[in-house]
Amino acid sequence: MKIKPIGNFVVAGVDVKDGDTITILDEGEYRKLPQDPKREVLTFKVEIPSGAEKSLSVNATSQKNLIEVWGDDSENWIDKQCRVEIVKQQVFEKRKDVIYLYPINATPIDIPEEEIPVVEK
Repeated sequence: MKIKPIGNFVVAGVDVKDGDTITILDEGEYRKLPQDPKREVLTFKVEIPSGAEKSLSVNATSQKNLIEVWGDDSENWIDKQCRVEIVKQQVFEKRKDVIYLYPINATPIDIPEEEIPVVEK
C-alpha cells in the first residue's frame, strides 16, 4: 500500500514552481506543527496554478512581505495574488525547498550588486 501524506498541502517543485502565481482564498488559521506541537504556523487555503485548492503554511518572511503591502489583517489578503519563490534551506535537520511569497503588485527587496556574492568555479 502506498502511504499518502497527511493533508492537502502545496509541495514546492510539484504544485508550484519558482515564479508561479497563487491566490489566497481565506484569512488563514494557526495550526500546530506535528514535528513541534509547541509551535504554530499560519496556514492558508490557496489556489495553485493548476486551479486546485491546497493548504500552504506561510513562513515569517513571507508574512512580513505580505503585511508590508496588504497590512496585518489577513482578511484583506483574500483573493490577492502572490508570486512564489522557492529556496533550498535547512528545515528540521533536513534540506528542503521552502516557499517564499511576494505580493504580486510588489517586487522582492533589491539587493545591491556589491552585496551579491560572486562564486567562481
